[in-house]
Amino acid sequence: MNGLTLPQRLRRRWDALPGNTRGLIWVALAMIAYTAMNMCLKRLGTELSELQSLFLRAVAVLALLAPLAVRGRGAGLYSRKPGLHLARVVLTAGAGLASTYAVNRLPLAQSTVFSLTIPLMLIPLGLVFLRESVRPLRWLGVLTGFGGVWLIAQPQGGDFSPAMAVALLGAFIEALLGVALKKGAESETALAMIFWSYCGQALLFGGLGGAALPPLSPEAWLLVLAMGGFSLLTGWLFVLGYRAGEASAVEPGSFSMLIFGALGGHWLFGEALDPMLWAGGAVLLAGLVLVAWEPRPARLCDAPR
Repeated sequence: MNGLTLPQRLRRRWDALPGNTRGLIWVALAMIAYTAMNMCLKRLGTELSELQSLFLRAVAVLALLAPLAVRGRGAGLYSRKPGLHLARVVLTAGAGLASTYAVNRLPLAQSTVFSLTIPLMLIPLGLVFLRESVRPLRWLGVLTGFGGVWLIAQPQGGDFSPAMAVALLGAFIEALLGVALKKGAESETALAMIFWSYCGQALLFGGLGGAALPPLSPEAWLLVLAMGGFSLLTGWLFVLGYRAGEASAVEPGSFSMLIFGALGGHWLFGEALDPMLWAGGAVLLAGLVLVAWEPRPARLCDAPR
């Protein structure tokens, strides 16, 4: 690699990683952006309803995407699968509404725990709809990761509330969305997938009453813009992740959201951190390593002469 610049060397090393490993990293990065978006949503929940927050998020994302769409004269918005985008609008709207409802009514760390059931739901969906093969080591990694989730969830005990049920419903819809994303990730541009999804959400949530907004403070408008930016970044990183690897392999990268959610809730909302968080986080990371591990095929030795 003599003569290559540092970015070129790093790019070569990145490209040499297995696709599932690269996809897992993209999804883990998406979780940082997703946690930041949820923090904005939770802050806005004191001034806006769920419909209003989701309507403004969609409008903010579309405003940020507009320069890209105009620069390409709309070429990146062309789609050969309009039915797929319609399905994604329905799924993203349902998942967003359920997630926002849960985030506004549960501690951030607790709502995050329920979001992490997505990979477990996605494995059978990937087998049925995507015909993906799941190695035993990957099953072990997912189960190990959920062992970490179980450890971290223990301090959150208490009665099972309707908000928890809604959070689980949102996780199932997100798993279905992962299947739809994988089916369209190879033939559709990231711009088209994100633009049409949020365009549909803006129309849907605005029509349901989200466009009737109360007066907002300057801080709230800044949170709306930040929420749109983090949401856009989350979607973009997810598309990259699903393009790189199999859905059931890259989705467990969302386990990292548990740590980010707990830290974000503690920093911004004063939610308590429990020692079990760190013990569970260590188990969770062990599960991620097992999921990302791609054994090299055994080499055939030359027969003795």
